[in-house]
Amino acid sequence: MPDFETLTIHTDEHHPRLARLRLNRPERLNAITNQTPRDIRAAVAWAESNKSIHVIIVEGAGKGFCGGYDLVDSAETLQEHPCQQESTPWDPMVDYAFMKQNTEDFQACGAAVSRRLPRCMVPRSPVAVTSPCVAIFW
Repeated sequence: MPDFETLTIHTDEHHPRLARLRLNRPERLNAITNQTPRDIRAAVAWAESNKSIHVIIVEGAGKGFCGGYDLVDSAETLQEHPCQQESTPWDPMVDYAFMKQNTEDFQACGAAVSRRLPRCMVPRSPVAVTSPCVAIFW
């Protein structure tokens, strides 16, 4: 299984057609960092390359699914970041390019579904859900 900074993904041991993508920052309520969208895209690509996986369950570690964007680092430190741009006048195109990349990374889940849509299946039996999650079927 691949290793990521902000999440984990693995094949479900009881249901080999399922992959479990878990946002894994419970100490920060799984809040999104700059790395999270890239990790999601890479994890979805890993699951998509495995022909036996037909469903990705997206869930959060700990007591929350996702607390939104993690603003602590940007609020507590002065840093050069495309969305912060402290040392220069704000350039909306730099901000747009960064957020566009994040959006495309998040949309990797939807792209994986649309590429496999002709093989889309509805499960015959329900899968037990033990925490807040999203299921992506193809």
